[in-house]
Amino acid sequence: MATVHRPADPIPDHPTETPALLVDHVTKRFVVARRRPPVVAIDDVSLVLPRGEIHGVLGANGSGKSTLIRLVSGLLTLDAGRVEVFGLDLVHDEARVKRLINRVSVDAAFFKKLSPLENLSFAARLYGLDHARSHDERSEEHTSELQSHHDLV
Repeated sequence: MATVHRPADPIPDHPTETPALLVDHVTKRFVVARRRPPVVAIDDVSLVLPRGEIHGVLGANGSGKSTLIRLVSGLLTLDAGRVEVFGLDLVHDEARVKRLINRVSVDAAFFKKLSPLENLSFAARLYGLDHARSHDERSEEHTSELQSHHDLV
């Protein structure tokens, strides 16, 4: 079960700068058998990650790290609480949030066999993006950027 030390002050409803990630009192339970109580994987977790910072999620096996990442990326539904990514509510703006983030599991041997471009192409298809179009647009953006920085014609 994930445990996060919470600051003494509550998470503000309207921070001065929208954080990159806001996790507010999130809980996730899994039903493993009909006659057994649900297993609590994440219990009332709250955290705020400011823009421009890099953080890691550490913990023992079974502590809820992967569940938290799956919740934040929209691969699992919340039982309680809220998640915002760059100010977008995960429940109400799920498609927009999914376009902003991507997650690649290190557990899936399938992904290890793909090149970086193949992984990106796979993720683009998962999110309903046309790989050829997005690849062409990104190539044009990179070419324009290189030309502007290096005065290329």
